[in-house]
Amino acid sequence: MQGALHTNQSCCYWFQYWYNYDGSLSGEYYPTGTYLAHYYDAAGRQWSFYDWYRNWGVKAIDTFYPNGAMQYGREAIDLNTNVNHVYLLDTLNNRLQLSTRAASGYNSTTNTYVTAQQLSYDYASGTANNGNINVTNNYKDTTRSQSYSYDYLNRLTHAWSTNGSAWDINYTLDAWGNMTTRGPGGGFTNSPAPDNFSNSIDTNNRLVSQMSYDSAGNVLSDGTNQYRYNGNNQVVTYNNSSSPNYEYDVDGKRVQKSGTYNDRVYYYGVSGVPAVETDLSGNIKTEYYFFNGQRVG
Repeated sequence: MQGALHTNQSCCYWFQYWYNYDGSLSGEYYPTGTYLAHYYDAAGRQWSFYDWYRNWGVKAIDTFYPNGAMQYGREAIDLNTNVNHVYLLDTLNNRLQLSTRAASGYNSTTNTYVTAQQLSYDYASGTANNGNINVTNNYKDTTRSQSYSYDYLNRLTHAWSTNGSAWDINYTLDAWGNMTTRGPGGGFTNSPAPDNFSNSIDTNNRLVSQMSYDSAGNVLSDGTNQYRYNGNNQVVTYNNSSSPNYEYDVDGKRVQKSGTYNDRVYYYGVSGVPAVETDLSGNIKTEYYFFNGQRVG
């Protein structure tokens, strides 16, 4: 077992971690009383993740593909009623690329499962498949299906809705990959205007039409906001604030945000990202859960 004491100017919180003999994380104790348990199969793959404080299964993977990707899974598992609130299914093509993704949600009123998500991905066929997604088909809501095209360097240059009345956007890139313009593609008469963008690049490979920089290359102004940095090139204030808006610890992690309507202090867990957020008085506002390094709650 290992523990970590996290402190700020007004409070302190204690996290505890338990590990298996192979070094994998087996348990986490949060300052709110939450106890998270991690379980692994014989191949060392994490297959389930439970919140025993609330008697709730956050996520479970029932079967894997040979490359370790999930095939069947479940989320939001109520251990009191033994109800799996979400079922997950991913399928892969013969190149082990994600082909379809589906999720079914539990309707407690009808005691049935309804489609919550159903997507498929088209990578082109044969030798044309270089990993770029050409089409994302949304069978839950066909108005959200969309297509993409790329230049010879596999950079996105055009994205549009397969629903002709939705949207159509073109992107122009320079030789270094900087986006210089973004605007409507003009393919659809009813296409709403995107957030248009136009900029030029200087010899230092920096956007200059609306931006200004300091000698280290940090953005001082983006045309709307102004920024100030510390000696480690981290933003500490914006819009000429008289006191720091952001504070960092000795490891360079942001630990406090102030001067806004939702001031926050960040406490980091074993994953290296914030696990708990509090206000400046130390009242816990949010906690986050992670499964295989990804935030799931």
